[in-house]
Amino acid sequence: MARVIAGAMALTAALCANATHSMPQDSVPADTATVTLNEIIVTSPDAGQAKRLRSSQNIEVMSQDKLLENLGGSLVQSLEKIPGITALNINPAQSKPVIRGLGFNRIIVAENGVKHEGQQWGVEHELEINQFAVDYAEIIKGPSALLYGSDAIGGVIDLNSSKVPEKN
Repeated sequence: MARVIAGAMALTAALCANATHSMPQDSVPADTATVTLNEIIVTSPDAGQAKRLRSSQNIEVMSQDKLLENLGGSLVQSLEKIPGITALNINPAQSKPVIRGLGFNRIIVAENGVKHEGQQWGVEHELEINQFAVDYAEIIKGPSALLYGSDAIGGVIDLNSSKVPEKN
């Protein structure tokens, strides 16, 4: 026991012998401590991207520029560039959307949040929406699409346009 106490005292003495006082640091002259930064411009994303950034849902947004860049014979053929979207072609100018293999009455097509019912009644009916009037398209895939109703089990295509006439 005496050896342990003697060893601890020797260790403490050795550590105290190596202790040094810290030296004050040299101060930097005031003129070299100032840094001038360039101007930073912060911009916000468009409405579709902003909605997507706030959400944890699986939402794909395609802007009007991308729609026109991927222009097909119909609106759905233009949306086919989005993963999980395919077109069921009726003829070269008409097609119906299919999201992850589900179509017809298993998906909802909406314009500015208003559900379109006409596209689900058969193969010969296509979307009744002008593809050149769409500002951006939001495709919601997965279980979050059920917020639109039980018939949205496959997903939702929400086409947004600023060209919708307002009430007089």
